[in-house]
Amino acid sequence: MSKTAMFKKSIAAGVLIGIGAVIKLLSANGIVGSVLFSIGLFFICTLDMYLFTGKIGYINKENWKDYPIIWIGNLLGAIISMALVRIAVPELHNIVQTIMMAKIENNILSTMILSLFCGIIMYLCVDNYKKSESGISKVFGIVIGVTVFLLAGFEHSIADMAYASLFVSNFIDVINSIIFLLIVSAFNAIGSNAIRFLLK
Repeated sequence: MSKTAMFKKSIAAGVLIGIGAVIKLLSANGIVGSVLFSIGLFFICTLDMYLFTGKIGYINKENWKDYPIIWIGNLLGAIISMALVRIAVPELHNIVQTIMMAKIENNILSTMILSLFCGIIMYLCVDNYKKSESGISKVFGIVIGVTVFLLAGFEHSIADMAYASLFVSNFIDVINSIIFLLIVSAFNAIGSNAIRFLLK
């Protein structure tokens, strides 16, 4: 696949995770919102889009250069979708303030651990989707995996891109969000590859 096609599919994946984040934020019931968030990952897997947290567990010496492209594409997709949402549902900016401040102000070790666990769950969701011959198993794996990581408070870098895009209102917010997202992304990657190594 060309780098351009990969980038476009990465943007699309970022948009879908953004849609999932909006569903979660607007849901009165946390469990229902977490379940419905999984619509993003379901269509990403079904349509073979490029999501950093879904692909990073398969990194190797041949494809490692693709991951910055995927990450940036996901970020751009999240920014685009959330820019439109801020226009349509401006109150979400206020809702996400408390959420993002808590994430950014959390201690770094906690953020690393929560990101690591999310990476593990994401790898298992995607690998089960790839390998399972049962459609029910594919769907259930995605729904239960996404629901679990959201209810547990695990840090998903692309979902956090969406929250951060709603959150930022000044230069300091941007810098703090970027640092936070880089930490979460790194430990999503470590978690995904650690579980892949253990399952070999």
